[in-house]
Amino acid sequence: MNITNHAEQRFAQRGIKIRDLEICMAIGEFVGDEEIFISNKAADEAIRKCKKVIKAVERLRNKKFVVAENHWVTAYCPGKGNLSKMIRDGRDKGMRL
Repeated sequence: MNITNHAEQRFAQRGIKIRDLEICMAIGEFVGDEEIFISNKAADEAIRKCKKVIKAVERLRNKKFVVAENHWVTAYCPGKGNLSKMIRDGRDKGMRL
């Protein structure tokens, strides 16, 4: 969707960032034909889902997953020395770690 100059001005006044509009579209509810409303219920549900994702990320922290030929092979916690080397090697190859 395009953003009008009026909307940009109002967003700035109300502390709404352009990237917030993606959240609005994802969790908001249409009220009428042209308005989207984020209710307390919708916000609470979105927060609950985000907390679940955060818990999963915490649980998966410092785990190594092995994939080969489009198959998950195994997963494990690498040793501390191995972890440092793995991160260093990944950065050298331009990989995200």
